[in-house]
This record gives sequence, structure tokens and C-alpha cells, in this order.
Amino acid sequence: MAGWREERPRKLKKVVTGMNPGTIERVIKSHEDRGWVRASDVKKNGNGLGCLMTMENKKKRRDKACK
Repeated sequence: MAGWREERPRKLKKVVTGMNPGTIERVIKSHEDRGWVRASDVKKNGNGLGCLMTMENKKKRRDKACK
């Protein structure tokens, strides 16, 4: 039986924003160059546009309770 602290894949999530379609596409492209993956379509977000981006978390989680 696995405990609630078992290792499982974690994803970092981030909403990138821009004021117009040109800006948001440039921001998305720069994030994709750094390893982020587009997880949603571009949608209205506040006063501009936004898109959800995700990335696999490559760091190992340190369990403070066991140390």
C-alpha cells in the first residue's frame, strides 16, 4: 500500500500573458524554447490574453519529516 507521500510526477503550471496576439505568441515561443509546453488555447485574461503552460518538475522533492 502506497503512502500519501509517494513519489509521483509533478508539473509546474504557469499562465503567461500578453496585451495583444503578437505579444502573447512571442512570450509563448520564448517559454517553449526553455522547455515549457502549451497546455491550453490562448484565451482572454483580465485586460489581455493568457495561456496555460506546464513543465515537468525535474527536482527531487525533499521530505523534511523523515530527516
